[in-house]
Amino acid sequence: VRTIFISGLPTDVKEREIQNLLRWLPGYEASQINYKGEQPMGFALFSTAQLAMAAKDAIQ
Repeated sequence: VRTIFISGLPTDVKEREIQNLLRWLPGYEASQINYKGEQPMGFALFSTAQLAMAAKDAIQ
């Protein structure tokens, strides 16, 4: 799995803020925010499953 789920985002978060947070992580390819529901949810795609797991550990 190359995609990580990002929760706990503020309700007014912008796509650009997530991109700026993640772009320095190795293997980062893309991200998106789902604004449905009470809290926005983020998803980030990485080039490999190993880099996705490393990114998850780095941003926790």
